[in-house]
Amino acid sequence: MPATILLSNAGVPPIAALAVLISKARTTLRLFGLFPLYAWLRTLVSGPKPGADPVLHRIALLQASSYFTYQALENISLLADSGVVAPSFIQTINRGESTTARVYLWAYRAWLGGVSCDFLRLAREWQLENKRRATRKQMQSEGRAVAEYQDEEDEKFDKRWWTDLMIASAWLPMALHFSSDKGGIPGWNLGWMGACGLVAGSTRVKALWASTS
Repeated sequence: MPATILLSNAGVPPIAALAVLISKARTTLRLFGLFPLYAWLRTLVSGPKPGADPVLHRIALLQASSYFTYQALENISLLADSGVVAPSFIQTINRGESTTARVYLWAYRAWLGGVSCDFLRLAREWQLENKRRATRKQMQSEGRAVAEYQDEEDEKFDKRWWTDLMIASAWLPMALHFSSDKGGIPGWNLGWMGACGLVAGSTRVKALWASTS
């Protein structure tokens, strides 16, 4: 989620005002997001676990690296804009420029890379799942025994897969917009930003709620 956009509440639609509020809360909370990302990245760097798919591991490594870069650059920019980080440090990493616009831009591009990795992961998971189901179907046709409760496991996989696809699809246009230095997606506004955030958030909440039933 991009950094907070500061504006007056006058004339702002309710959904846009909600998007700004959610963005501000998320951005502040993400100041501590580097720690779990570092732990995730460090685990992945040690290599894939026994039996894990090497393609999925490489995708996860790329995604963790992208999100870590995004989080680090966003944190630096937010702290600099808040007066915590000195402008001289921004100049050091930003070709002598003391403003954070370029740093935010590269942060959003790293975010776009992380979001894009979700589509690669989902494509690979679908490919592997299709192979497993085809193998099971062949075993059944040959009269060989298969594990029980496979239909339930298939249903759980499908629900999780489609949930992840919807969430990634909701974040993608926002990531594309903010990672562009040419004005972003034509017609983009805070209303679309709020809608994408609500779709992604509500989809995740719905999936978590269903898992408790």
